[in-house]
Amino acid sequence: MKTNIYSIIIALLFFLICCSSNMPENFGVYASIKGEFIPLIKQKVIFKGNLLESIMGLNSPSGKDFKNVDYLLIFLEGVNPEFIKLSKLKFKRYGSINNTMIGKSNIEINYWTISKEISFKIAPVFSKKNMYKLNLKNPLAEGFYALHFGDLDINSTIEASIGKFAYDFVIGKCENYPSYNVIKKQNETKLKEKAAGIISKFNNLYNNNQFYDIGEIYWPDGYRMTGNKLETYIQGSTNWFKNAGKVESHTIRTVNISEFVGIITVETVYEKIGNQFEQFTIKLVGNNYVLTAIK
Repeated sequence: MKTNIYSIIIALLFFLICCSSNMPENFGVYASIKGEFIPLIKQKVIFKGNLLESIMGLNSPSGKDFKNVDYLLIFLEGVNPEFIKLSKLKFKRYGSINNTMIGKSNIEINYWTISKEISFKIAPVFSKKNMYKLNLKNPLAEGFYALHFGDLDINSTIEASIGKFAYDFVIGKCENYPSYNVIKKQNETKLKEKAAGIISKFNNLYNNNQFYDIGEIYWPDGYRMTGNKLETYIQGSTNWFKNAGKVESHTIRTVNISEFVGIITVETVYEKIGNQFEQFTIKLVGNNYVLTAIK
């Protein structure tokens, strides 16, 4: 009987030693995938706010993406496991923080902040000081995730400024979670493409005297024309058409884009009055790109 107990103990010790020998030797945070430990990249937490309060977050993924992870391994010196958190992030354009003078104030953020915290169970690893295994309660859905220590959202500016770090990864593809600079460039490219189409459509509708339909793409100052405003516009466009004639051609001369607003200078050749330089302002209003001003 004693022999069997000793055998079990020896087998168990051998198993634990073997498992321990496969563990990482260097400090860091690791994603465990099918027995392989992949180191996550540490990046500095950024923050924006005022002297009182700030909103923290990350610019973009550091480059590690996976289809899934089995668990996470934390091997860091002096870490208090009670402060370890795992969060799913979302891109945030604006946030609200406390302001001693006016109560709440809105600020522009334009980076990735907490969407929700992820549930997990954490336990120390046998015979490995400073090492903890973080077991996920549920498989992770596609998204941008960060393992961090303490809060990664709204905090005092003093707390935010002490130099916090996070270890991030993506379930899916990193390219689906770009930085603000990439998002801004994508939006500007899209606006430029939309602008050319809107100007062409405007001129085609004008040439066919479909002034009522122009109201679908021309919203002065960002507001759809209705009632008397629309009737006044139709009457003015009818008179302009009688005097200027059809648009024979148009050429885009300059384009100034600022993410959701584009100012485009166009040289338009009219049938009766010849060349005219016109300025079109195109904006994203809600989910629609519309023409908001013509000069």
